[in-house]
Amino acid sequence: MQSFARALVGLSLVAAATAYAEPNTDPALTRAQVRADLRIYEESGLYFLDAAETSPWAPVYQSAQQRYEELRSSPHYAQLVQKYASHGADGAGTAH
Repeated sequence: MQSFARALVGLSLVAAATAYAEPNTDPALTRAQVRADLRIYEESGLYFLDAAETSPWAPVYQSAQQRYEELRSSPHYAQLVQKYASHGADGAGTAH
């Protein structure tokens, strides 16, 4: 009976770990895309709110999150990706 209980606990732990693991379904991001995303994360204000450990339910955080999503789907993001991609594969240049 104890071995059954141990097996059940073990399976439960595996199931719990699997439930929290998010599969990586997105293709790999380029360095330029990552740098552009970081830039709009900063521009939206989320960087500073996260650094200050602001609650994600705070109205100011919600506004910044909305601004981030707008920037992420805007031509500005595409322009930043192009700008950073033009620096070459090594990502030379400044982030701003």
